Amino acid sequence: MFAHSAFAQDAPGIRNFTPFHYGAQNQNWGLAQSPEGWIYVANNGCLLEFDGARWQQFLLPEKQTVRTVMAGPDGAIFCGGFAEFGYWKPNVFGLMEYHSLSGQMQAGLLGKEEIWHILVAPSYVLFQSFSAIYKYDYHKVTVIRPPNSIMFAREVNGKVLLPVIGRGLYELLPDDSFRFIENTEVLSDKIVQFLVSDGQGGIWAGTTNHGIFEIKNGRCLPWSNPLNDAFRKYQLNKALRLRDGGWVIGTILNGAYVLDKAGGLRLCPYRENGLQNNTVLAMLEDRDGNLWLGGSTEGLTL
Repeated sequence: MFAHSAFAQDAPGIRNFTPFHYGAQNQNWGLAQSPEGWIYVANNGCLLEFDGARWQQFLLPEKQTVRTVMAGPDGAIFCGGFAEFGYWKPNVFGLMEYHSLSGQMQAGLLGKEEIWHILVAPSYVLFQSFSAIYKYDYHKVTVIRPPNSIMFAREVNGKVLLPVIGRGLYELLPDDSFRFIENTEVLSDKIVQFLVSDGQGGIWAGTTNHGIFEIKNGRCLPWSNPLNDAFRKYQLNKALRLRDGGWVIGTILNGAYVLDKAGGLRLCPYRENGLQNNTVLAMLEDRDGNLWLGGSTEGLTL
């Protein structure tokens, strides 16, 4: 198992799952864990459920690719794909049943959009395409139009933040308006792939080809850590703040980097030392402290 207790070792245990194990396609875009502890995977062909012993598959209405998955506090498993979003929840017989929320939208409003990201908050859920945010308040769905095309929305340090293409970072305010984050225009010509807390009140913005930028005290500057040279080279894609205060940084070309609370490198699992593939598309720290990585081409790693 790839667990926190093993992070201090040179070679933590790694368990790989391939399409042969879970019976679906070979790209996994998102990972989530239900309150019961089951793992859910947004797969190219379906939603996957793993209870620790067996895998099950659940299909969207038109068998669309599932691009994103998030678990709600009440047991709902939210997901999105091509022109579709909604949630699965057990019915009175204990069987998973799908409830479409995009069906509430006017015909053709979603068009050919794909839902790539979901943010679950206590009083609402945000389903995000590149051009719109669909806000579900657990009763109805409303549409929020951002200032320009967006990459995603993330809650960081108590604020919902969005990288707006060609603009910089914005905050989504409680009244569904947007506020520009001062001095983040340096990010306007870069592709921001993740936003994560730096653990000290600031924000790390990870970009595809320009490494990490640190946003703090009204400034947005390249991260001074020597690891940033590698991050500029290997194409950042995902980041996760761990419960022990460290981080996992996922790349497209060189696997994952596990950092300690001070930002020092603890581990770098990649293809040559155990991962199935160097491309990290999704990550999750489960409630037992295991780190799950979803990748391209070959499957999942625990």
